[in-house]
Parts: sequence; structure tokens; C-alpha cells
Amino acid sequence: MGFVRVDAVITAILLLFTVLLVIPPASATGTVSIGYSGSGGAYIRDNIFFSGIDTIGSNLSIRISGPGLSPMGVPLYDLNGEPGSGDPVPVSPDGSWRLLWMGSSTKGLDKMKTARYYFTVYDTASPEVTATASIMMKKAEFYITASPNPAVAADYVVLTGIAERVSTNVKIDIVDNAGRVYRTFFAPVSDDGYFNYGFHVDMEPETYTIVATSPSMNTTLRIPFVVAQSRAPVSSATLPVVTDTPSAVTATATPTSPSGTTPTPAPHSPFLAIAGLLVVGGLAALMQTSRK
Repeated sequence: MGFVRVDAVITAILLLFTVLLVIPPASATGTVSIGYSGSGGAYIRDNIFFSGIDTIGSNLSIRISGPGLSPMGVPLYDLNGEPGSGDPVPVSPDGSWRLLWMGSSTKGLDKMKTARYYFTVYDTASPEVTATASIMMKKAEFYITASPNPAVAADYVVLTGIAERVSTNVKIDIVDNAGRVYRTFFAPVSDDGYFNYGFHVDMEPETYTIVATSPSMNTTLRIPFVVAQSRAPVSSATLPVVTDTPSAVTATATPTSPSGTTPTPAPHSPFLAIAGLLVVGGLAALMQTSRK
């Protein structure tokens, strides 16, 4: 009987340990959630409206992670901030929250590139409970080219480029070496983001800088623009020679061997010699038999 009771006690202890291992530790009651308005994509510097609930407490924080940023996440409004930390988000008494992220006001925004980014919310009272939304973020294109470049006096130069997310126009300055603005243009931007502007060169020979500014993108581009004294001469050695009368082309109906060469005969197969020897031997044997 004593052994039975000991076995029962040991069995009960083992069952208790099993239950303790299977049952997860108790966690804070409640949950958090995040959503956003949009179709799943946005431009960097856009304003994005987030919303959700926090039933854990009222100390909600939000962080962002993705290419160019810490994998632990950084504060939404400071991409240079402490990894793993977030920005506080006000929570209403009913547990709901709303946040308008003004992307253009974010520090370190130049770290972001065209890629998918992740926005995570959590309550500091229970940071292990999180919710994440992902958004494909696109870096708006902005560039400008000048043609011809270099140019000479009286040339007509065309400036073309793309300025996505610009609703009105692009400001273009031509600046000399001393930093003086020689001329200013305003190029209207089409609905597709393209712009162009043309002007005649009336500046002195010098290397200028074309400065394109997009206020809505908070971006400035600079490209060198050279006004030369004269156009560089083109070397005659690089010009193709064109004759008035094309040379005649002769075609033959049957292919011939190239002049000065002799066709190489195909090598004889060794099996052909062996076959000949067998035939000769067979004939000799047949003749020997007939003599007998």
C-alpha cells in the first residue's frame, strides 16, 4: 500500500508540472490594433491617417521599421531616434485612437527609399502585445536634364524632367560661379509629372549651375551647365566615307572553294581496310576448299 501511495504522489507531481509547462504565463488583458486609410501605397512625405484601438491602457506608442531603418523600429517622427522606441499616441477614453502622420515633418526622412515599411503600435504597459500595418512607400522621382550641354551662344537649350507629386510648377534658376542668379524660370508640371522649358543662350562662356526646386517635395537638384566659347571641331577621321556609287555585289549560283586553298580529302576509315582483308581472306579460303 505504501508503494501505491508514493506512486500516486509522484504521478500527481508530474501532472502538476506538465500543467504548469503547458499553460502559458498570464498576460495583460486587452489588445491593440492599427489600420490606415488608403489603397496600400503612398508616397514618402505624404500625410497618412492611422487609427485603431488600445484596450490595454492609455500609453500607446508607434514605431516604423523597414529598409534603411533599424530592424527594431524607430520613432515615427524621428528616423534617427533610439532603436526600439516609439512616439506616443493619444488614446481616447473609449480606447480608440487616431493619428495623422505628416511625413514631411519627419526627421531623417532621407533614409527611406522605395520599399515596404512597417508601422507597429504597442502599449508600454504590455509591450509584447503589438499590431502592425505595412505600406508600400514610393520615393517620388525628381530629375532634370539640359540639351545641348555644353552649348554656345544663340543655342536653344531645352530643360526636361520629371517632378512627381508637384501640383503647380518647378522653379529653375541659372546660377553663375559667384552664386548670382542669372535667370529664373517657372516650368509648369503636367498631370503625369513631366515638365520642360526652353531658352536661348545669351550668357558669357562659363560653367553655370542649373538649380531646380520643388517646394512641395522639399527637394533641390543641381546640374552643371557649360556655355562654351565655340563649338568643338569634329575630327574628319571619325566621319564615315560615303561614295556616290555603291560597289557591285557578285553572287554565284554554286559554291566554290576559296581561291588559293585545296579541299582536304576526308580520311579513310580503318574499318574499310579490315573489311577488305576479310573479303580477301574469305576468297582465298574458298579457293583452297575448291581445290580439295
